[in-house]
Amino acid sequence: MYSPLMETEEHSKDLFVVQSKKKFKNKEDVLILHFLNEIIHDIKDSVTSGYSLFEQLVELDKFEEYNDRMSELLINYGNKLVLNYDEETAKLYMSPLDDSTSFAEIRNAVLIDYLEKCEIDG
Repeated sequence: MYSPLMETEEHSKDLFVVQSKKKFKNKEDVLILHFLNEIIHDIKDSVTSGYSLFEQLVELDKFEEYNDRMSELLINYGNKLVLNYDEETAKLYMSPLDDSTSFAEIRNAVLIDYLEKCEIDG
């Protein structure tokens, strides 16, 4: 979705994009770093179900203790755990992204983690 945008004059001549293209081996890294805010907003906007959100979160690390417990609750959904307002649950979980300070902190944490894994050219 963002690849065609990167080819537009506005983004392709952006000083930060030009510098990033020189630093990073992978074009995808430049794309993600440049559009990170938009990507986070798109993820936030795409979450419509608390149940499916929690399922996806558990899948990130099945063997982590809290994820394992949450997985058990989701397997027995209806007996031990019920989300009466599924859509509202998802919105509430993502609500810290609505605060600009929280958004900046989360974005920076994601950015630092992502930069640690990027391959630098040179």
